[in-house]
Order: sequence, then C-alpha cells, then structure tokens
Amino acid sequence: PDSAEYGTRHAERAEKLDWILARADAVLVSTPPLEDYAKRIARDVRRLPSVFAEIAERPSAWHEPPVIGWVGGPENQRYLRVIEPVLMRLQREHPSLEVWIVTRELMNPAPVYRHKFWPWSLEAEQTIIPRFTAAVAPLDEDEWCRAKMNFKALVCTSRGVPCVTSPVGFPLSEFEENRSALTARTEDDWYRHLKTLIADPTRRNEIANEGLRVMRERFTAAARVGEFATALRGR
Repeated sequence: PDSAEYGTRHAERAEKLDWILARADAVLVSTPPLEDYAKRIARDVRRLPSVFAEIAERPSAWHEPPVIGWVGGPENQRYLRVIEPVLMRLQREHPSLEVWIVTRELMNPAPVYRHKFWPWSLEAEQTIIPRFTAAVAPLDEDEWCRAKMNFKALVCTSRGVPCVTSPVGFPLSEFEENRSALTARTEDDWYRHLKTLIADPTRRNEIANEGLRVMRERFTAAARVGEFATALRGR
C-alpha cells in the first residue's frame, strides 16, 4: 500500500487504510517502506517482522533427484518468469532436476521448463517444502515489491531449506548475505547460487543451518515478545 500504483488502482482500499492508520493507537508493520508510509498518518508506528511458531531443528534432508521449489499466491507466479531462462539452463545441465510450484492454481500459460504443480495448503507447506533442495523467491525491483516482506522466503528458510531470493522485500539487515541468505540481482547470480545448492550438499547445509540460526534468534514469538509488549503498552 505504499506505492502510487496501489493508491491509483485501489483508491478505496487506500482510503480505508489511511482511515484506520489515523485512528489506531499503535501500528505494527514489517518493512521499512510500510513504516515510512504509516508514519505520515499514524501516531505510533513500530516495525516488527512476522514471526514463526515453529522452526526446523536441522536442514531438510538431501535427496535425489534435486528439487528447486517455489511457493506463493497464483498472482505472484509472474515473478518466476524472470528466472525462467535460469531454470531451463539448470535443467539442461542436470536432466534429473525438478522444479516444483506450490500454489492454488498454476499460471497460464504454464512454465516451459519441466515442472510439477502442487496445490497449496498449510499441510502442503509443512510436508512439501522440506523436500526442496533449494527454494527461490524472486521479486521485481519496484515500489510494490519493496514494501513486501518476502514472507515465503522466510517460510522456506524456517523449514531448513536454503533460499535464493531477490534483495527486495527480504530483511537482509537481519541476515548475513552469502552466509545465512543468498540473494540474486542478476541471472548470473541466480544461476551461480542455485548451481551451488544443487551440486554441493555441504554448502547447502551451511546456508540452511545459518538461516535456521537467524530464524530462531530473530523471527520467533519468543525473540520478539518484548518489542510486541512494548508496542501494546505504548511509549
């Protein structure tokens, strides 16, 4: 809702949002752009990330054939188009490589690379994601995406799956790039990171373990309860 496009296309929703912000005692947001937007209207704005009730104890198991996975809403599959050439290249080099798409409805037209569609459900997130060798979470470089938290990247990380993500919406300030998170800015970045994760189990587990450590320390209710309580009590 911080983008001009949102305000133009969804003026009624934007007006309702502004009405709520102006009357709220406290507003909690998950990203800096949303914080900047809310502060123009609300009296008390705090930035807190979404948190997770459960974090995996260890990296998801390595298995063959390798799987690159994506999970998200049907409308967000358009971001997968950006890395389509990379996925095709990797499948040419690794003929057994599978790409799994977990969503409510598969995009139309369907992807040109070999893929498997899994209908989304909470149970699917719990059972399918841990079978990913690596997850991908691409986003566009625009205002709308910069306001996102890239929540599904964190979902995959919380399941012990190393994720390659765009440096947009992802809370890089909480992670250490190339140690607990892998970010891709170009097609070469996407290719290099994914190639490593599907070919090097040791490196994959290093990234997954560091990602889990950050999730436990900073993205659980226990880790953030003090900040939440302070926000509810007021300054």
